[in-house]
Amino acid sequence: MMYPYRLALIRWARLASGCVVALFVGAAVPSRAHAAAPSLPPGAKDLGWGGRMRINGADMNVRLFRAPGSPLAVGAAMARQVGRSAWLLPMPDGVMLTGADGVRPWLVQLRQAGPQVSAGVVAIAQSTRPFAPVRAPWLPEGGELWLDVESVEDGVKVVQQVCGYPDDAVSLARALDAALRRGGWRRTSASAGAASQWRRAGRLLQLLVVESGAGSAVVSIEIVGRMSGWRLQ
Repeated sequence: MMYPYRLALIRWARLASGCVVALFVGAAVPSRAHAAAPSLPPGAKDLGWGGRMRINGADMNVRLFRAPGSPLAVGAAMARQVGRSAWLLPMPDGVMLTGADGVRPWLVQLRQAGPQVSAGVVAIAQSTRPFAPVRAPWLPEGGELWLDVESVEDGVKVVQQVCGYPDDAVSLARALDAALRRGGWRRTSASAGAASQWRRAGRLLQLLVVESGAGSAVVSIEIVGRMSGWRLQ
């Protein structure tokens, strides 16, 4: 059943904003970029994945897996496969390993999945074509798109975007509210805080507005398809 895999991918996407930016920045650094993607670690169970993923406009080959060991231990073992050319970066509940095979970026994300068990995602760009992220049409003008992750599986599309703005968080939240209402979205969350949930014609949208340096940013997850009745945690 693909449902647990899709949930894992959604959870991974919610953590990936900093990781994916680092991936594409890291791929531009010659001293660290040229490393082939590592293979799965010993004892890992390949969960496969029958869907499609695109990161910042680049089509990715994606594999999900589970491996014995903590994220740090598994990540360190995979990093040893590719040597010093890869970046191993700590995350709040795991690690991220990134590099590039020539000019094709790749990413490994590892999260704690139980006592001495890690859940992992390997994403490798399929081609070397230029990246072309596409802003969601409901985003207010004046922002810079930092991350665009799109996955499709069993007819369900999940899009996560992170967009930075020079405005403060309160002003951005107001601009988002106005833009969404003009676009026909209906707010379904009762809270008037930084997090909100919206619906429109079979689409579920969750937003989180955060302070970012001197400005702010909005983190969004949009689900299109039959999962739209499921409330994201």
